[in-house]
Amino acid sequence: MAMLLTRERSTGTIRDNGTSIVLCGGAASPFGSILEYWGQLLENGVQPFVVTFPQPGADPNPDGCFRDHTSPQLLPRAWRSRTAMLDALKAYGCNLLRVFLSNGVTLANGAVTGLYPFARANGAWRVAAAIRDNDPTAWSQPWFDRLRSFVADADARGVALQLCLFSFHDMRNTPQPVTFSYWPHSWWNPAQIDAPEWGKANLVSVNTEGQGLDERMKARLRSQDFLNTGRLGLMAVQKRIVEKVLAAVKPYGNVIVELINEPQLLADTAHPAAPDPGVYQARWLNLATGWITDWCARNGNDWRPLISANAAPPVDGAALDVDTWAARGELAGYAELDAISYHGLTGYPAGSVGEAHCGTTHLPRYDRDSIQARVTEHGGRHRGKALVFSTDAVLDAPQTYPGTSGTKVTLYRRDGQVRTTLGYDEVVSIGTERARNDLDNWAYRVLKHAFARPGTVHFQNHSSVKLSFQAIGAAAAAAQGAPPPPPPPDDYEPDLEPVGREPIEREPLRV
Repeated sequence: MAMLLTRERSTGTIRDNGTSIVLCGGAASPFGSILEYWGQLLENGVQPFVVTFPQPGADPNPDGCFRDHTSPQLLPRAWRSRTAMLDALKAYGCNLLRVFLSNGVTLANGAVTGLYPFARANGAWRVAAAIRDNDPTAWSQPWFDRLRSFVADADARGVALQLCLFSFHDMRNTPQPVTFSYWPHSWWNPAQIDAPEWGKANLVSVNTEGQGLDERMKARLRSQDFLNTGRLGLMAVQKRIVEKVLAAVKPYGNVIVELINEPQLLADTAHPAAPDPGVYQARWLNLATGWITDWCARNGNDWRPLISANAAPPVDGAALDVDTWAARGELAGYAELDAISYHGLTGYPAGSVGEAHCGTTHLPRYDRDSIQARVTEHGGRHRGKALVFSTDAVLDAPQTYPGTSGTKVTLYRRDGQVRTTLGYDEVVSIGTERARNDLDNWAYRVLKHAFARPGTVHFQNHSSVKLSFQAIGAAAAAAQGAPPPPPPPDDYEPDLEPVGREPIEREPLRV
């Protein structure tokens, strides 16, 4: 049966064809190589993580750590096909994927490769031709066809897709591998499109030079411009992209439209965003929500995707933008918001604990108490909105541990590729719990809440790694007191292919 996701407005419960549903799963891109990624890549393969963890009841060494533990090794692999990945996802007991629609470009020998919303000519994006000149050939029809086919394939398997429209990372100019680029090749960059002068008036255009800003602050200043609702030409471009996406995915009922990934503002004394940065950012969220609901109303009013927002503080230490949005009665689009996702799993900044673990007391807050705190706080502030825990940005506070032979190893948690041997229900101190938590524990503890109140709490992992699908499915089963699903047949095993290439399609891609 085709999916039909709806939200009960009084409780926030998400239903599929009228039945409460718990969404859990990972992330993937239908436009390039669907890779098992976020391993620690070396020229000759993948570096296994060999780290030490604190063991209660024993004397730590001078570094505060002991007990070697070797994590699983992951290889960069491309799935045999997109449908094979969806089949494996379902076989493991998952039903959700997050998809970036805008998040950098892939390069091959310095040239842009892959599928993107706009066509290219003479080394430039045809943005002005598409928006200003209404030239239909300036859009990349293969990109929209691929999007629609992926939505259809996911829908046929009961998999919901959280389609993230825009991303802060497109504003970044940080050094990237020669195979990837953000701002230097972005279609939001006037210098990269077919009409640069038109782009200065209608795309992101701020002076970031000569102001003493580091690259992170430059990205924030560009993001601040991107979210400036007073930039009418820029807002019109964004709106056209949103409408093109909606037209491509209608009438599928498995779609959740996420407004933007991790928006951020500069908002210092030299570049004030507004008296209240939270209001500045909330105004954009409100406007973008209106683009979606208005388009649906103009096009039959017989279909609307769910709408989600990624809760984000506009500037360091500020309140979350969705909290400000909820409190501003004049921003009526908040009523149409269906779900709120919190990055870093709980959305709380890393906090201090009263005991040292491997030389640090500053650990990410993804312990069971913080998970419970987020459920409680979300219910108080945003009753009527579904809650999505996301592992995206768990890496905000990486932990460095002593490795073998005196080396130091940074523990990357965000995608669950490191298994830290903490049991589902094992009771340990708060510091030990934060130090040893991994994907298995995060998923289990979130899904315990989710299955206790089906439809109101959900879990999204920031990876397409096959092992992560398996871990989430097992955690979902354990949260319900059931055995884990059996492993899928061998033909789900991905084929090893070079990074940066399109996976081989062994079956016709439906377009």
